Amino acid sequence: MRSLLLSLACLLLLASCGRKGPLRLEDDYRPAPINDLRAVQRDGKVHLSWSRPAKNADGSPFRNLAAYVISRSDNDFPFRVIAALDGEKLEAQRQTLAYNDETVKAGVLYVYSVASRNTLNVSSLPSNPAKPEAEKAAIPAANEVNPPPERSSAPIPPTGAHGFMAGDTIYLVWDDPGGTTNSSGWRVCRLKDGAAADCRVVYQPSYADKGAGAVIGKYRYRLTSLSDGANTPESAAVDIEITVKPETE
Repeated sequence: MRSLLLSLACLLLLASCGRKGPLRLEDDYRPAPINDLRAVQRDGKVHLSWSRPAKNADGSPFRNLAAYVISRSDNDFPFRVIAALDGEKLEAQRQTLAYNDETVKAGVLYVYSVASRNTLNVSSLPSNPAKPEAEKAAIPAANEVNPPPERSSAPIPPTGAHGFMAGDTIYLVWDDPGGTTNSSGWRVCRLKDGAAADCRVVYQPSYADKGAGAVIGKYRYRLTSLSDGANTPESAAVDIEITVKPETE
């Protein structure tokens, strides 16, 4: 009896010596799933790209990469494997994690998924599903996004401009082409010694300089058409001259 108990104790001792730690399940070695798979349609192909998983599902570092397995669903059918990439080779050559699917056809709805597999032949869960999106155009430079407004031609100068006296007021009138000049009003300036001394902007084809006719002499005015464009110059100037004469008895 004593020998039997000793034998059982030895067996238990040997069994416990073979275990170095807690038993690890397959899920402990499973790579974490890829969550940034992207599919871009380009030149009749679908370009896939993703990032290497950094950890296993249990949070430990993911080091023993063996392969990437790419799957595709056509028109909502179950996913099927279309390619497997050598992960060790990709890491050794430091290549970009990408794949071009050249077997796509027009009018078919495709969805892609990728999984990583380690050297223990344990695969990660499928990645995020990725539907092909159209390639975005290159972002233009800042000065191309909001280019400065084109410089249009200057508006047509006023036509038919003339002046006359009525009492002590000098009146200026001119023709309104009815929008054909791209005009946003007119600038009227009284000239002194050849330079603009007093300017006004008016929005009707006439101007009254009240009280100017009370003083005998010559009066000169300069008239230009304005434009809506901020970078557009004024029209060529039109000068009008009025002579105030003394009243005759």
